[in-house]
This record gives sequence, structure tokens and C-alpha cells, in this order.
Amino acid sequence: MMMSFRYPLRMPLFVATIIAVAITSAFSPSNSLSFPSSSVPVEQKLAALESSSSTQEGTALPKVTKAEEVVQRYFDGVNEKDPIMLRSCFGASATIRDICSTNNNRRTVNSQLLVDRCMEFVTAHPDCFVRCHYGPTEQRRTNDETWVFANWYEIGHWSGDSCGIMTPNPPLPMACEGQTRFKVSEDDEPKIEELVVTRTFTEWENALIAKKKCEDVNNHYIFSSNNDNELLRSMVITAEKAARAAGKVILDGQESLDSSVSEQKVNIKDIVTKYDKITQDVIEQTIRKEFPHPSFLGEENVAAGGDASTEALARALSNGSDDYVW
Repeated sequence: MMMSFRYPLRMPLFVATIIAVAITSAFSPSNSLSFPSSSVPVEQKLAALESSSSTQEGTALPKVTKAEEVVQRYFDGVNEKDPIMLRSCFGASATIRDICSTNNNRRTVNSQLLVDRCMEFVTAHPDCFVRCHYGPTEQRRTNDETWVFANWYEIGHWSGDSCGIMTPNPPLPMACEGQTRFKVSEDDEPKIEELVVTRTFTEWENALIAKKKCEDVNNHYIFSSNNDNELLRSMVITAEKAARAAGKVILDGQESLDSSVSEQKVNIKDIVTKYDKITQDVIEQTIRKEFPHPSFLGEENVAAGGDASTEALARALSNGSDDYVW
């Protein structure tokens, strides 16, 4: 270190000694325990407390609160794949809001259900391990509620079958991260009452979401046991395929939509672009692959005006070999 002095370097011995001690103390490893509690993971705080017997008397040690301990136990339960440890972190029920999921509504569920969902995750990722970038750290809100914040990340592999979803071959590396806010009760033995989660998803979770969407479609009222109509099921699936195919055409050509106007029907508000005609053709082709016989009525094949629409519908109904029109 380069240092310059305005005065000669001659000074009393006791002054030099004081300066030396001050510089040495500033860089002493013992000062590593004087970190702000808001920026240090609980596991590091606990490690510091366990080694406190070797520290100098009077050294300020970070304090781990009971609320932070119960949240750390939750993460430890995930790492140890221990459902009993996980269940001990909650009361009878807990409220959860998963911001990034398909269902981000605030909902209260049985705590055992939360544990079961967690165990389904670790079954799919048996080597998963979660660590914290930040926290768990307790912060109080103005309404005197206790909240613990944790910014975490999780690593491992999707290498196990879970929820009817088979393991990929070879297993896929897994990495996700997020932030969770835990509301913790004020009891002598605190419990997690609420979780607000913002996170990314693993490939297994994406597959689980897709599977759930498919099950939701299959459980739709038109497919219920009281109305088990295979023809109607096939029609709905085909209609979705046609809509997605048409949507892709529109998205691929959206940058040139303004310059694609090919004609005007009635006025400037009723225009036709080449993509209107292309998407209608794609829809009809997709439907014809599954349903070659029914009539198909497309807007772009009908002249402007109510009379033309009425005539087109009557013609479509009379031409088809089935009792319905696409």
C-alpha cells in the first residue's frame, strides 16, 4: 500500500504502535462475523454461531430468528427428501400464491397437500439440492406481520418417474430459481402460514402442466360421462388444431400485414388481406383431413352484405352430407 505523509515520518513509538494495531484490526479475519444479518444465508449464520466458542469474547454474532429457522428447516426438508420435516414447518393449512404458474390465484390448501406436491417434485428430481443466494431473512411489515424472504436456486436432474410422467433418456439437467416470501406465525413454535412464490420451472414441471391442461380438456363438460360423444371430442380437437395452424400463419406474417391489403369489401373498415385468405385455406385444409364430407363456410368466399351471407349459409346446409357445417 502506497502512503504519503505531509510531515516527517518520525513519531513517538506509542503512536506508531496504535496505528499498527488499528490497521491490523481492520483486516483481521475475526471481523468476518460482523456481517449484516440481512445479507447472509441462515446456514452461514448458524455455522458462525456453532463456532462462537472460538471467537473472542464480546464479538457480535448474527442472530437467527425463530421465523428464519422454520423457513430454513423447510429448505432442509427438501434437501433431505424428508416429508416429516417438511410437514413440521406448517400448521393444518397454508395459503399459497404461485405467481408464475397457470393458477396464480391466492388459495388455501391442506398442508399435507403441499408436502405431497413437494415430494412429487423430489421424486422426479431425486438429486435436487436447494441453496439460497439471499436469506432466509426476516422482515416485518407495517401491520406487524412477520415475513421471511429467500432468494433461492435449485440444481439436479430430472431422473425419476413422477405423476405418471416418464423419465427422459438420458436424464435432463435441472436448474431453476426464484424468490419466496413466507408469512410466519407469531407463536412460540412458528409455522409457515403463507407462501408467495415467483420462480422458473423445470422441464418436468412443464410436462406436468401440459398433462394437466390435457386432463382439463378431457374433463370438460362436453366430454363428461353424461355426454360421452367421441365425434364431438374429435371435432373440438380438430378445431383447436385448425386455430393454431391459422394463428401461426398470422404471426409469421404480422410484420407485413399493413402492406398486404388485396381488396376492400364495403368500406375501409372491411378490408381483406392475403393473410385472411391464406388462413381460411389453412383452416379448411386442416378440417378436411379429419372431416372430408361436411360443408365448409368461410367468410372470404362470401360477398359483402346480409343477403349474401344468408344465401351462403343456406347453400352450405344443403350441400353437405352431414347435419352440420364447419
